[in-house]
Amino acid sequence: MTLLISGGLFAGCASCKHAEQPSYPLTEVSYSSGGGFSGFYTGYTIKPDRVVTRWNGRGGIPSSVDTIGTVDEQRYHTLLQKIYAAEPAQIQQQQTGNMTTALTIVSNDEQYLYTWEGIHTDTEAVPQSTLPLHAAVWQLLQEMDPELQ
Repeated sequence: MTLLISGGLFAGCASCKHAEQPSYPLTEVSYSSGGGFSGFYTGYTIKPDRVVTRWNGRGGIPSSVDTIGTVDEQRYHTLLQKIYAAEPAQIQQQQTGNMTTALTIVSNDEQYLYTWEGIHTDTEAVPQSTLPLHAAVWQLLQEMDPELQ
């Protein structure tokens, strides 16, 4: 009888550990840049199913899309943890230039769009207000795409 109760306690503890991880909404993250006189954009999208794509096209509309990999579940959870810890609803960043970078976060009925002057590979151009978000997304993209390293 004691053995059965102990087993029940372990099962209860295992479910408690699982319940400790916060739950986040299905979230899609896009990071891109482009513009100029050509209107050509290059970007990445991290989809809710954890598939990461690299795309390019005119006017920010993808015309060529390549899958570059799938983020493992724990890594994706860490990304979401960092994104939501940065409180995306509190960040205001809208700036454009000849070349403009955009970081977009879409979850449920919410969309957060942050833009700044420069290209997506220019980490020096990232505004202070978006640094935590940018760092989380940029680190994951560099891990996924060797061309960004």
